[in-house]
Amino acid sequence: MSLSLSIATYNIWHHPHKRQERFEALCAEIKQHQPDILLLQEVMSTFHPDEPFVSIAEHLAEATGYPYMMMDPYMDSPDEGLAILTKLPFERTDSSAAATANINHHCAIRIPFSIDGIRFAVTNIHFNWRASDIRLDQLRFVNEWIASQTDDTTIEFLGGDFNDFPESPLHRVALHEWVDLADSYATRTGQLAATTLNPVTNPYAKKNDGVTTPSRYDWLLCQRSPLPVTLQHVQLIGEHRLPHHLIPSDHYGVLAHVTLH
Repeated sequence: MSLSLSIATYNIWHHPHKRQERFEALCAEIKQHQPDILLLQEVMSTFHPDEPFVSIAEHLAEATGYPYMMMDPYMDSPDEGLAILTKLPFERTDSSAAATANINHHCAIRIPFSIDGIRFAVTNIHFNWRASDIRLDQLRFVNEWIASQTDDTTIEFLGGDFNDFPESPLHRVALHEWVDLADSYATRTGQLAATTLNPVTNPYAKKNDGVTTPSRYDWLLCQRSPLPVTLQHVQLIGEHRLPHHLIPSDHYGVLAHVTLH
């Protein structure tokens, strides 16, 4: 038995700039690619002022045909948060906020799935942008938190905005337990993994403080394990304007196609 699965991560930029137009562009982008599971960061907790506490994730799910979702506001910035949209039914939802009082560790949500006898789980993170030592601590915590939730029969995926670049201490530590899918696919195809935060090609990224050169902050990882996973393809999403639409975000998303066995 095998299962074909597509997973995407996308920081959709919590910013008022042309909010409705970017929402429409984001819907068009999601409809074009239709990932089975979509990890979102910087998700507005209230999208329309006249609909308090109805998040942009709920509007996206309704507009693009996702029957299942979860949304978890950031503890230190409750006007935005993490969300997962999925076409697949899930067993339960987990938030790292329930496992710790440390506000830096309120950075992850996780959904386990069991489809046709294949067990897997996805964790969506958004790490601190200010300091490398905080990000390293967040990764340590998330690894331990996932380990407390999983078992040897579950394939684990971790994605999101890590706010760090390949070859950073964070990336090197992550590779002890995880495979970087974009990097793995690029190596296999003789390319370089594409940047996801690029002030050269994306006018919105120029508004992002501290980013002056193209960087790959958005990662999709698969935990190293004996359970077989075949990587089929990895690509960016949202890097080009679709007809009659804006670029949706200051980040580009990452989409991976895998087969679970």
